[in-house]
Amino acid sequence: MNDVRYALIKEYAKNSDTTTEEQADSFIKRWLALDQDNTQLRLKYIPDFEKVISHKKTAMFFQIDRRVSVMIELQLASQVPLVKP
Repeated sequence: MNDVRYALIKEYAKNSDTTTEEQADSFIKRWLALDQDNTQLRLKYIPDFEKVISHKKTAMFFQIDRRVSVMIELQLASQVPLVKP
């Protein structure tokens, strides 16, 4: 998933000055689909974690995982220019 996200960012950066309405629509839909994929992956692993650690420790792990992910996304977002209207 991270490879797909990286490729999507590269594609956007390459076309950021000339993004069409269709490209902008495609970009946001694919970006949100990646967010859904990440959420589904996390949900898939919750039962596996809870088999070996407590539910509270599982919750803490996923809180930390989410915080780290948000920090990484913030750093990436700060490097990508906004779509020009």
